[in-house]
This record gives sequence, structure tokens and C-alpha cells, in this order.
Amino acid sequence: MYCTNCGRALLQQARFCPYCGAALAVRPGKAPPTGRPPTGRPPAARPLPRRAYIWVLVGVLVLALSAGGYFAVPAVRSRMAAPGTPAAEGGAGAGPTPGLPSDGSAPGQPWSPGGTTPATAPGLPSSPAGGAQAPSAGAPVPGGGAQTPAPGAVPPPSDMAATQTFRYTLEIEPETLDPTRATGTPELTVTNALFEGLTRLGPDLVPQPAMAASWEVSPDGLRYTFHLRREAKWSNGQPVTAEDFVYSWRRILDPVTAADYAYLLYYIKGAQSYHEGRGTAQDVGVRAKDALTLEVTLEGPCPYFPSLLAFPTFFPVQRATVEAHPEWAAEAATLVSNGPFQLASWERGSRLEMVARPDYWDRASVRLQRLVFYEVGEASTELTLFEANDIDVAENPPVPDLDRLRAEGRLVAKPLLGTYYYLFNTNKSPLRDARVRKALGYAIDRQTIVTTVTKGGQVPALAFVPPGITNPATRRDFREEGGPCFRDADVAAAQRLLAEAGFPGGAGLPHLDILYNTGSAHQAIAEAVRDMWRWRRGLGIANVTLTSQQWGAYLQARDQGNYQVARAGWLGDYPDPMTFLDMWITGGGNNDTQWGRADYDSLIESARVTADPEARFEAMHQAERLLMDQMPITPIYYYVDLYLVHPYVKGLVKLSTGLTEFKWTYIARH
Repeated sequence: MYCTNCGRALLQQARFCPYCGAALAVRPGKAPPTGRPPTGRPPAARPLPRRAYIWVLVGVLVLALSAGGYFAVPAVRSRMAAPGTPAAEGGAGAGPTPGLPSDGSAPGQPWSPGGTTPATAPGLPSSPAGGAQAPSAGAPVPGGGAQTPAPGAVPPPSDMAATQTFRYTLEIEPETLDPTRATGTPELTVTNALFEGLTRLGPDLVPQPAMAASWEVSPDGLRYTFHLRREAKWSNGQPVTAEDFVYSWRRILDPVTAADYAYLLYYIKGAQSYHEGRGTAQDVGVRAKDALTLEVTLEGPCPYFPSLLAFPTFFPVQRATVEAHPEWAAEAATLVSNGPFQLASWERGSRLEMVARPDYWDRASVRLQRLVFYEVGEASTELTLFEANDIDVAENPPVPDLDRLRAEGRLVAKPLLGTYYYLFNTNKSPLRDARVRKALGYAIDRQTIVTTVTKGGQVPALAFVPPGITNPATRRDFREEGGPCFRDADVAAAQRLLAEAGFPGGAGLPHLDILYNTGSAHQAIAEAVRDMWRWRRGLGIANVTLTSQQWGAYLQARDQGNYQVARAGWLGDYPDPMTFLDMWITGGGNNDTQWGRADYDSLIESARVTADPEARFEAMHQAERLLMDQMPITPIYYYVDLYLVHPYVKGLVKLSTGLTEFKWTYIARH
């Protein structure tokens, strides 16, 4: 049996799918043509209380003894839920090393040529207690959602070290610890440890119940009802309530907040109208039915909505704290959070320290006592610290050391759902002309960049949406079926377009400047692109300069449009092409190109509200082709996650969104 909405295998006929919550009309045999591919795995089974196992064991032993013999008792294991889709750039920029953005990339799903696979660090234990997997999601609730077993049922790993301190590096100081305003990977990684949403992505990328213990979905897929945990508390001891989510989501959408990620909430009924000043906060489809019940009404069906809710933008903040302290997220003394860790100290430009929260609802699953984040800007310094055993993971191995580290078998490389690209400011001359933008984009030799500059196994990007997202209607990868949108290093076409725009051989073309955030890898790419635009590539654009800025100034320049060409990176917030395409709508919070077109906006809106997977993906293919034809951005390569990890680190979860999950991490004896 298969669900006709999401395509997953079912054990028996039912009224609702336990995975996506859709009303069912199931049939035996071949999987339906729409929805995600069936996994063939059974739904999760809710574990029995521990004392039930004891009584069963006693009964079996009594029977065995009375029969005058012994027999083996098979182990009873709780089944993990079938693999699903995560939520999570998102990323508005990328980090200093071309293989791993630390910019505004965030939350996606790992991929392989054959489909999606979880991304976890080497040595990940198989036991939930060890951190490789979160506790089983338990039995699905009819209508959608799941309930988690009571925390504390899993004993600690037998190989845990006495001291549980994990040392990590952030190459850039977080711009903010307010999840409402967080956009870059440094901010999102930290806020993901401090806060928690209605759901949380597990190591298997299934959205697990978090602040919400369970939820139901209406048959039409438009209304979600979340039931919050009674034991969920803020770090100041106050309960987390449904009203906290209502306040937080309205705050994101309030135009005064100027949240870059406000458009992620446009799935919610009335959200876009309120954010654009055409509606009121009361029109937004989120309400607290009581202290522990949150009802959310959507504009159209969104099968990945529970995954999306694991992204930090959807995390709650405490109203009393925010209103009492305008700079509440800047200091440990005033920052109130609801996640597995709480902020202990923050020495700007040096280190950020967290401790495990004793009253976190799932405290038994958190093994680390302390998280220490060092702010290290140089990749070479980070490698030195790692090789001296002063940090436990190195996220940005220097490019000159990649071959050595690879030969030594220490370099871990995994695909990321993300794209490194350049922005064109379409309000600046000569970049108002699409022919100039395309000429600049076509002239870049991407294969040369990934082979001789980045050297990390990156793949040249000839369209914006990366591989790793399956079209449920065709069962094919979106990138595979869309194909390339232009040719790599197409110098002849670039010369022709530049001449058509009135700059034959580059003659008369105004000065161009490439902006990038500080980092040797970004600089090396910018130097290569500059050279490809100048004489060696035959475009004749002699006057190209480079500008390097620190992270904060770089983000501000992009936000305010104070640039001509700027480097950027984007990691998927969730495994759907929409996370790469809806950011380019007119006036979008992360659309720093100043570009916009009504026909593009219409295609995105059509894909957002339709329930037909085939029509959705066709609209997104059309939108991507239009985006690449106008080229307000030019893709360069698809990301690869390159990092080093000591073998005593267990349970570290590396998501393909660029985030690192510490909830299940622990340090083994070594």
C-alpha cells in the first residue's frame, strides 16, 4: 500500500497518512506517480514503558523454567521513522572557504547521485544514546505528526569521557543571536543550539517533534494543529506557550522588524499581505487556541511544512524578554532561550560559550556539558588548532593543505545542497543591461575555478538550483531534468552580447568592482574571475577592481545595494527548489540584486499555492530558466562540505544545509 500524496509505503489501509497527514485513498501495487518515493520502511513503533519489558522478561523466564529448559528472548527494538525531508541559507551569503559557506547558508538535504542520504560525521554510533540518532519519533498520530517517548529512557553511552566539553570554531562572529534576524550560517548554527522550534531535524533528516509533542493536519492539508509540551520551558523557568509562537511569527512579519527571512512565512495565510502592509497582524493564520494548542492555517498545501518549522526563523522568542531589553540577544545575562543549551558568556571577537540546560525537556538526550565556540578567522590558524588537539572539528581546511589532508585520509568531503554565485546589482550601470550581465556570466570558466582554485571536488554550476532534489511527479532530480541553462566559458557568446550592448571588445565599458567578504579563498576566486573578464579571456574589460570587507560591513553593503558585483552563497533551507527560487521575487528580503519581474513573481506564486506536484515543478523550471536568461545572478559552483573531525567525537550531525547539530554529540574516552 502507498500513500497517494507523499508516496510512502504503508503497512495497512488507514484514513490518514501517518507521514504527511493527507486523507488517504490507498491502493496496493505500484507507487503512485506523485509524491516522494516509497521507502519500504514501516512506520515507527512507539516503545513500551521499561517496566513492561521487565514483566515480559519475567514471564518468559517463568515459562521457560516451568518447561524445564531455556530459550532465547529476541531483542525488542523501537523502529526509527522512515527518512523524510528536512527544513532549513537558507543562507544569504557564504563563508570564507569555497567548499563550506559560513555565510548566510543554512538549513537542506544531503544528496548522492542515487538520491538523498543523511550526512553524519565518521564514527557516528548506531544507538540513539550515542547521538547518531535521536530518540524514536514514536507512533504517528492520525492526521499527521508524531509523539515522542518520555525523555530519560535511554542510558548514556558506555564510552563517554568524564568531561563533556566540545570545542568548535566560528570563522566569523555571529551578527546576531536573535533567530528572527539570523541569516548566515554562523548565526544559524549558534541559534539552532540555543533555541528550538515546533520541530527539530533528526540525524536521519526526519522532522521530529520538539516544542510540539504532536500535531494533526486537516484532510485538505491547509490547517495544522500543534500540541505543545507541558514540560517545555524557557531558560528563565517560564513555560513555552502557543502565544509565544503567535507573537514571534507576527514579529518576523512586522515590516518594522525588517527580517530578511520574512518571506519564508508566506506559506501562512495572510502572512504576505501583513508583511507588505496590505493586511493586519490579526489576519495572519496563526492563533493560540489555548496555552498549549497552536493552530496554523496555510495559503495552500505545503507537504514539507513540518520540516520548514525546524528552521531558526520559525523559532519562538519570549515576548517579555524582547520588550524589556531591546538588546536582549547581545548578552548572556539577558538572552532567554528554549533549546538544549543556554548562553553562558560571549566575549566579542574571541569566544562564545554555552552550557547544557538542566530543564530542557529532552535533557537526557543531551550529553555535552559545555560548548565552546572560538572565533577564528584564518583557515590556517584553525588547522593548526585542530592538529594540536585544541579544537575538535575544523570546518574550513585551507585549500593549499587539501591534497595532503586527502592523502592522509583525514579530509571528509560531502555534498551540500547549495550554490556559490555572484550577484549583479541591476540598479548600477552597466549592469542594468541583461546582455552585459550574461556576457560577464558566460565568460567565467567554472571548470578551471573548481580544478585549480577551490580544489575540493566542487561541481561547476550551469544553473542555480543544485542537484539533490527529486521531482515527485517524475522521480528525477530537478537539476537532471532541467539541464544546464547556459554553457561554461562561452566566450564567443559573451563577446557577441557585449558588442550588442554597445561595448565591442569591452571598449567604453565603465569600471567594475567585485565585492567579497574577507578570506583568501574568496579572494582567489575573485582574482580568477577578474582575469577571465580581462584580456586573457578576450572580453577586454581592463578596469576591474576587487574590494574585501569584513563580514558585517560586507553584509551591510549588500543589503544597502552599495556594490556592483558581489560574491554570495546559498544553502537550501529545505529540500525543495522553492528555497532557491522564491528569494528572487521582487523586493524579497534576501534579493540584494534589486532585480524583479512580474512574470517571475507569478511563476513563484503559482508554484507556491498549487497542490499538483507536476505543475509545481514545471512552474519552478520555467522560473529558473527566466532567472538564468535575465541573469541578475551567475552561479559558479555547487558546494561541497569539507571538514576534519577527531575520531573521539561521536554523534556529531552535519546537515547538508550547512548547519552542525550538537544535541546528540558527545566526547568518547581517548
